Amino acid sequence: MESYRELILENIDYDILLERNPWDKDLLDGYVELMLEVCCSTQESVRICGQEVLTEVVKSRFLKLNGEHIGYVMDSLKSNTAKIGNIKA
Repeated sequence: MESYRELILENIDYDILLERNPWDKDLLDGYVELMLEVCCSTQESVRICGQEVLTEVVKSRFLKLNGEHIGYVMDSLKSNTAKIGNIKA
């Protein structure tokens, strides 16, 4: 689990994102934990937007994310006016 955490933190340039967005540490940590949860899951599939997706596919996609991807998501959520009830869904 720790090796996946280190890989994710490195892939998304966690230190740089945190330096640029120190007030969003909890949000950023939540993204890391969500990605880590999927990467370490033993379940065959994960439900995303009401559809079952193979865990290996989601894991592969998460491990390809970089800091620009996460920064885009953070910026998009800040400019969203709709209430987000379940960030995992």
